Amino acid sequence: ARFTSPSGDAEIRASMTLLATGANATAMTAFGLGVPLKPNAVAGRAYFDVPDRLASTIQHLCIAYERSLCPGYGWIFPGPNRRFNVGVGFFSNGTRDLPRLRDLWTRFTSNFEPAAAILRESRQVADFRGAPLRTGLAGKSFGRPGLLAVGESAATTYAATGEGIGKAMESGLLAAGMVIEALSSRDQRAELHPDDAAGLRRACGARTRAGARGRARASAPGAL
Repeated sequence: ARFTSPSGDAEIRASMTLLATGANATAMTAFGLGVPLKPNAVAGRAYFDVPDRLASTIQHLCIAYERSLCPGYGWIFPGPNRRFNVGVGFFSNGTRDLPRLRDLWTRFTSNFEPAAAILRESRQVADFRGAPLRTGLAGKSFGRPGLLAVGESAATTYAATGEGIGKAMESGLLAAGMVIEALSSRDQRAELHPDDAAGLRRACGARTRAGARGRARASAPGAL
């Protein structure tokens, strides 16, 4: 890879590379991975410091498949010291255009009373911000000899809820094991094998498919 900095250009070579660039398709394409340029989901959130009384009524993760949001969803995620993450997400599955996240946020915080109460009674400590998501292991390839994508670069974000941190860490641990095996192999191949990318897909695939099916059913307006 070639890097440019104020002090000049530098070329760095490695026998093995783990690609963890998030949902940025430009970076993945530059490394020769076939990924859709358009993400298949978007999500956004804001943070609030919630008063004690209200915080005591919402003590667990809440995911809302409100009719007005379908096939999107909203969430309320209680955090330490009464700091709550409140957000919305939308999965296109390639069948429809992604909506304006701000419009989805407005519907969620207006129609879902627990979210509306947080906005009325709490102090917002971080602005609403959105980001693209790559979910469901979507992509033609996770890697090639010597290269393996992990985390959202491999679209490991969970299609049921948009949760990505745990899945990214799990894929990183799997990839680390593959690197250790490559470095310690008897033939000293010292590179990631093409089967490693397939192994990552197998390890994450069943749960990802189940999550996508569950989300599709739960978010259908006719089911609500």
